[in-house]
Amino acid sequence: MAGRVHTVNVKQLEHSSILSCTIADATGEITALFYGRTHIPGLAPGSKVKVRGTVSAVKSGKVMINPSYEPTN
Repeated sequence: MAGRVHTVNVKQLEHSSILSCTIADATGEITALFYGRTHIPGLAPGSKVKVRGTVSAVKSGKVMINPSYEPTN
């Protein structure tokens, strides 16, 4: 999926963290979860990115866990 980063949040766990990015395009949105990360250069609200990985459906919507990513222009 290629789209624009809408939100970026960090969730702290007991011994780790999860960087959560909501990415939207014309067809909808998906949440990319990066376990063990607190920051990824190039992933900020408003930036364009391409993510690739396995999509899972959860109550809150579609999720990709630790997808590959590529900032785009």
